Amino acid sequence: MKNRKFTQLLLLSASVLLLLFLQSSFAKINKTDQKGANHKSFVKTAPQFALSNANKNTKAHKNLILKSTDGGTTWQDISNTAPVMDQSALYYAGATGFYVQAKNALYSTNDYSQKMAWTKENIPGFVNQQPIPPTMIAFNNSGTVAFNYDGSMYTKQNGTNNWRPLYANFKRNALRNVFETSGGVVFLSYDNGLYRSTDKGKSWQQVEKGRVINIAESGGVLIATGSDGIIRSTDNGKSWNLIINDGGAGIDVAPYTGGFLAISYDTAANSRRIRISKDYGETWQLIDKGLNPSPHIKSIIQIGNYLICGHPDGVLRSADEGKTWELIYPGIAEKVFSVYSSGTVLYAVAGIPGC
Repeated sequence: MKNRKFTQLLLLSASVLLLLFLQSSFAKINKTDQKGANHKSFVKTAPQFALSNANKNTKAHKNLILKSTDGGTTWQDISNTAPVMDQSALYYAGATGFYVQAKNALYSTNDYSQKMAWTKENIPGFVNQQPIPPTMIAFNNSGTVAFNYDGSMYTKQNGTNNWRPLYANFKRNALRNVFETSGGVVFLSYDNGLYRSTDKGKSWQQVEKGRVINIAESGGVLIATGSDGIIRSTDNGKSWNLIINDGGAGIDVAPYTGGFLAISYDTAANSRRIRISKDYGETWQLIDKGLNPSPHIKSIIQIGNYLICGHPDGVLRSADEGKTWELIYPGIAEKVFSVYSSGTVLYAVAGIPGC
């Protein structure tokens, strides 16, 4: 009898000690979580369908290409449909579809079916060039433009696969972008400056020095990435003012309902910062507090009511103008996502980090 009571007492004591240990451990974990709450990357975790693919996302991928027709809620891997896959491939999306340039060839698709049909673009001046200058695409109000670093420019005739020379009287090296405003003013961005034409390319005037690459328009205001940060013009591009200077270059700009989205490089933090303006660039607010800092954040766009960010952590989405972020597709080791849109179709490409 005494042995039974002694055994019961030992079991009760062990149970009490185990309970106290578990309570102490839980308190430490909870305290650690509270301490690190301000450093969370995301407010919400990735959906299960995305996490189930995470083990497939390894550096063995060259470029993973994803497509979504519902704002990033579900994804289709279209990598195998692409006509060519290359580590250094370039991607573009706009009104006329999704383009991929690799291995001295340019392909496009505006087929949003599961199989996707691709067309090889026949651009006269870009065939069999050595060394190969990359073909870049710009989606302008008057049509789609193909151009390369050497300064050759072609525009695609609507409804055909024919391309004709464009602005041939102003060919020079180091061409980075071709942009046309809603009012028909054209800008050519070169490494040495920004040039403007109001007469459909008959004459040009330099309006900005230094490298200008990306330009966006919203509400009649222009925002661009400059060598020193983000620049703004309210007079149709005649003059420009530096409005965001984090010590580094401007990385990306995109139009937003009532304003703009912008990414700039902060040299002090060694990270890229994301901002939103809801008054056409007059004032800006940082919207990256819920994201891990990174010098490789690629792009941010609006699609429907969402903001979509391409980040080394994966593809992220915000439904509240950047106050909170949700991981909608997980990252891939040593890769970073870039995001693009063609109408309501969203594309995400995991490629090598860089500009």
